[in-house]
Amino acid sequence: MKAPLIVCCLTLALAVRAQKLPDFRFDSNGQFVLMQLTDIQDNDQPKARVAAFIASAIARYHPGLIVLTGDNTDCCNQKGAFEKSALAFAEVFKAQHAPFAVAFGNHDSEKKGENCYTREEQYALYKRMGGDGFVDYDVPALSGKGSGVIPIRAAQGDAVCFNLFLMDSGDYVKGGYDGVRGDQIQWYESVSGNVPCLWFQHIPVPDFFDTGLLLAVPTNTPGCYYHKDGEYAGKGYLLNTQRATGLLREVPSPTKYAAYTNAEHTCQGRTLYASWRKMGNLKGAYFGHDHPNTFDGTDANGIRLGYTPAATLQSYNDNNPGCRVFTVKEDGTFTTLTVTEADLKSMASK
Repeated sequence: MKAPLIVCCLTLALAVRAQKLPDFRFDSNGQFVLMQLTDIQDNDQPKARVAAFIASAIARYHPGLIVLTGDNTDCCNQKGAFEKSALAFAEVFKAQHAPFAVAFGNHDSEKKGENCYTREEQYALYKRMGGDGFVDYDVPALSGKGSGVIPIRAAQGDAVCFNLFLMDSGDYVKGGYDGVRGDQIQWYESVSGNVPCLWFQHIPVPDFFDTGLLLAVPTNTPGCYYHKDGEYAGKGYLLNTQRATGLLREVPSPTKYAAYTNAEHTCQGRTLYASWRKMGNLKGAYFGHDHPNTFDGTDANGIRLGYTPAATLQSYNDNNPGCRVFTVKEDGTFTTLTVTEADLKSMASK
């Protein structure tokens, strides 16, 4: 943890203003296109199909910004291997003049030692690889690396009409997955005001389980998914199609609940989810981590949560890399869809 939980709001606000971010704006139609890529997870022999899929998706949707939400390489933060893996997609972004921002997942710094890059070192390398296309939104005072906000301004004037929060959700705590820390939550509350926002991080929140998007059923229910062990074991889950669209194809593997609710991961007792409810400006939060899940819905508390399919062919998947495309609107709304390699081939054949 890089900063105390209680941080001066003025200092944090000044840190945001001091960042030299690109001037992202809504177009003359009041729209901004955003693409989320997650779990690329290639190794030091990157798959040409993944790069081709990313290039085709960019060419089709022309995103004004791409956000990477972790597990960007396949446990290969080893020096030499990382560069080969990361360059495969960074060069696609550069060739297509697509600005990109990088957040991290649990695998990105899984290997330790003098021959392995830390998250900070990887962030610097992405910055070098991306050149002018790399969006350096990181607020160094916050926990992790790659935590901050990217504002989208009105087509005319300086008003911020929409905020894109990207957060480092860490890697592991004892007995499970990590999550965002209290200082990140407090910072969000101190700088976001009432501006509509989208939230992106790698590891999902546990609130998927008990807010109406998933239906708890016995583990012998046909078609259900469940954990066989750990603190989330004991129940099976089906997607609540009254609230969500898309696919549940594996049970979520979120932040360890004991960590999610402890003092280090909360702000004045509020979890991240409770903070979203308190602020009232969240339009949607999207995650990676659980590769084949694509579902997206609004829960019983009015919070919209969703998954983006993995872009990987190296790690487990269904041989069909994907991404999520958002059309964010100046009026504070957005639409979104998942796009896979198969979708793009089908579109091209018509």
